[in-house]
Amino acid sequence: MALGQLDNLQSLSRRSKGAKEVLVLDTAEVVPKNGQVREKFGGIEELADSIKSHGQEQPIIVSPKDANGKYRIQKGERRWRACKLAGVPVEAIVNKKDQEELDETAGELIENIQRENLTPMEIAKGIQKFIDAKWKAVDVAKRLGKSRGYISQHLSLLKLPECVQKLYEEDVTADPESLNSLRQIYQIAPEKAERICEKALVDGISRKACRELLKQAKGGTLAEDPETVPMEAQVPAPALGTNDDQPPLSGFDSSPSAGNSGMGNTVDDVQPAMPPQFNEKDDSSLGKGDVAQEKPPRPKSATNTEQPQPKKAAGAELDTPAPVMAKEPTRARVVVGVTVKGAQRSGMLQTDRIDHEPGYCWVRLDNDEKDTLRVRVSDVQLLGVEGED
Repeated sequence: MALGQLDNLQSLSRRSKGAKEVLVLDTAEVVPKNGQVREKFGGIEELADSIKSHGQEQPIIVSPKDANGKYRIQKGERRWRACKLAGVPVEAIVNKKDQEELDETAGELIENIQRENLTPMEIAKGIQKFIDAKWKAVDVAKRLGKSRGYISQHLSLLKLPECVQKLYEEDVTADPESLNSLRQIYQIAPEKAERICEKALVDGISRKACRELLKQAKGGTLAEDPETVPMEAQVPAPALGTNDDQPPLSGFDSSPSAGNSGMGNTVDDVQPAMPPQFNEKDDSSLGKGDVAQEKPPRPKSATNTEQPQPKKAAGAELDTPAPVMAKEPTRARVVVGVTVKGAQRSGMLQTDRIDHEPGYCWVRLDNDEKDTLRVRVSDVQLLGVEGED
């Protein structure tokens, strides 16, 4: 058989009884759809390398060929872009069912939210399409399988003032709760909010700091020159687009009175059972002094007065106080291991740099002060946590 017929055989081999046909198309035959929810396509080079080495794991979904001889993408633009970069054909399935624009938007949102592939702002713009079509927020929540709080929290991101919007654009923070807290501070005290954002552009800002500053603003105790928590002390925020556990928001209007409603709940309001020094849902920074307050002191165990000698049996570790540091560290150093060019290297997780794509993080390798390395979270091995003076 001529080698030129192999491509046809490859296409035919992808057909199976009862299954949809998978076409192997030239990337030039495929065009992106209009109104794509996703705006940022991160990790294209890595995906292209993976497709070169291991092939395309999942076909894209396209509409039937149009009058211009093109297939319009319904789902999978990132995979198409990666195939185009890699210089290889793209595998596609033709969906002959006509879809309304909102149905396509809903499918795209659901798919990418589950994969944590969309930024909060992309999700917000996608949700806004339903609102523009006269959908109620509660109906959008049911369509996407999310809570009303999730919908309202993301929609409010479309009302960010310029200074807060800049924090998002400069990748200082993409956390919906932090951005909304700063938005509400701006509604209460615009000039103070602008000073907060100016500092945050340099030092960063944590979710915990945003909560506290909002609490101060609502209580009328916000300083003229508010302090923000240094970003270097933070633990990375949770994956973007998955904050479905936050309380519903109110106060969508941009009037100053809106600052007195909405996200007024503090950590203690949401989980009163947790001590004020520590909350499992607060993944922001541990500032100076938090190490000693992270857990309440353990009560002394009851002792047997008839046998005063020290215990040696199982459970003795619980009765023996753990050694404490003579000097409290000013920050935590998260030591990780990564593979670089086939060799295992150690380094420090850069908690002050949050990647725009949730599945990636940044590591500064030991003995390498020049640059940091962008790696997949799944490829990072936690080696330990150290304190730094």
